[in-house]
Amino acid sequence: MKRGAEGFGVSARMDMPVEMATFICKRLQWGLERHWSQVTAEVSIEEAAAVICETIITGRSGKMGPGAVVGQGVPLETSLRKRVHADCDLAARAFRSEGESMSASVIDHVLAAEQSNEARLEHIDAVLEAFRTHTSTNLAVFEAIKGHHWFLHDDYEGGTSSSARLDAYAEAAVEMGSKAWVKSGMTWMEGHVADYFVKGGARKHHIKAIKRARGAGYSQSSQGPGDEFDVMRDCVASSNAPVRLLDIGSCYNPFKTCPSASLMDVTAVDLYPAQPWDVGKVYACDFLDLEVGQHGSAPVFYDDDAGARRLRQLPGETFDVATISLVLSYLPTPEQRVAMLRKARDLLDRKSDAENGKYPGVLLLMEKASMIGINQRCAPYLRHWKDVISACGFQPITYQLLGEGRSKFHCFAYRASELVPDDSPTLALKTKTEIEREGGG
Repeated sequence: MKRGAEGFGVSARMDMPVEMATFICKRLQWGLERHWSQVTAEVSIEEAAAVICETIITGRSGKMGPGAVVGQGVPLETSLRKRVHADCDLAARAFRSEGESMSASVIDHVLAAEQSNEARLEHIDAVLEAFRTHTSTNLAVFEAIKGHHWFLHDDYEGGTSSSARLDAYAEAAVEMGSKAWVKSGMTWMEGHVADYFVKGGARKHHIKAIKRARGAGYSQSSQGPGDEFDVMRDCVASSNAPVRLLDIGSCYNPFKTCPSASLMDVTAVDLYPAQPWDVGKVYACDFLDLEVGQHGSAPVFYDDDAGARRLRQLPGETFDVATISLVLSYLPTPEQRVAMLRKARDLLDRKSDAENGKYPGVLLLMEKASMIGINQRCAPYLRHWKDVISACGFQPITYQLLGEGRSKFHCFAYRASELVPDDSPTLALKTKTEIEREGGG
């Protein structure tokens, strides 16, 4: 039985434009797609979308007063159309979400054939309410983290001494880190560390860089690093030394419990760690104020006014990897983002000795899709990020856009360069919103 947008009568029963009914049903299908393979209801996804749309229309019509009674030939009021469109769009986003409140069983419950329209509407409304709570929580987390960084920008002393603000910041950071898409980003970073330093990825990139530098005149049959690379393509690194990883903005040190933790020697730093050092192994420090010492020097600590132990200095040119996950976008100014990138480079080991399997340190970045954008129109914003990161003294290794739907995120991998970086005070790393606010400049 065909029960699409027109077959089910969504358009005809409500005197709704066919284009609008079709768009709404297509939007709901998009929302249902993510979990549909686990749904057991004996209907097609097109039928499911039409059922949900019909339920929302009928339910909302009954609540709009006598002037909006459902029936053949009765126009759907403009206000009702807007309400239906908004609720169907929200339902689509809710069904597509990955939160704890959404699963295939929830969709099955909504589509259960034996229930009345009133019962089905109650289930749909429960889904919408759960999704509103989920999104408002996400917004509160974002505002708590970014708001605290703004507060530091305006009143550093107050921002670092207010226990209430710091506690709220730490709780929000932990909540952000618990999200599935954030964990996926951390998995990408972990995988890149293993591939690059343990499985020969660094060597592959080194050879590719040499070939690019030689240009089109390079011959595969000529003697050189490329021939050795072909022989050793699948070998793993001979060094058993752990990868020295600096996790900037760590909060709760996710790398200490990751599957590849034994490969890493992690130094985790955060403005306000979620746990004491003896539990979380995260050093407390403001990375922008962190001092860079001589290579080979020991870390330097101090006690703040409250008696808490904080990190003042780390040795320069020491680390194999620096990770910055969802930190740059929370900094208040474009200049502070550049300052963070420059300092990360100063802390990375930039020496290269390919003959002995030693390669420059790597910067791994993860940022939310919304900070740069993901469609073709946002290509200039992505280019801006790549150019500014390179100007801070890095050479690109790879870029990937990962995740699905509203949970997409940008992943960048760069290696520290020996080339002199751009130290101009005007160099700035801007978000999509900041660039658009300036009129595209």
